[in-house]
Amino acid sequence: MTSNKIYYADIQKLLSKGLIEEVRRGYYHWIDESNSSEVVINRLFPGAILFMYTALFYYEFSDRNPAEWHFAIDKNVLKQRVKIDYLFIRAYRTEPYLLSIGETTGIIDETPVRIYDKDRSICDCLKI
Repeated sequence: MTSNKIYYADIQKLLSKGLIEEVRRGYYHWIDESNSSEVVINRLFPGAILFMYTALFYYEFSDRNPAEWHFAIDKNVLKQRVKIDYLFIRAYRTEPYLLSIGETTGIIDETPVRIYDKDRSICDCLKI
């Protein structure tokens, strides 16, 4: 990130001191900041829309906290881009023209997130 004058050597020093953590190759966050999973997901996948079991939990249709964050992404996004060991995520690829159907905005831990509405969430769970 040369625009802020942070070079590879600086990143390595911050990593060795335990000040930052690598989320995935090329993406880091400060450890002392309370970056919740939804904040990290929003930053790494700005086009992602929460759905399936994550959405059902959000709408209180389920009382079981999902083991993974389920989100829909454009099927043209590279598979390597969603391969992250840091988070428990499951990305579902879909046609780009279908992504925005039923999309709305929700709030999780004071963070705005893209999420499918109740109707789409139920239909998606029944479909899969």
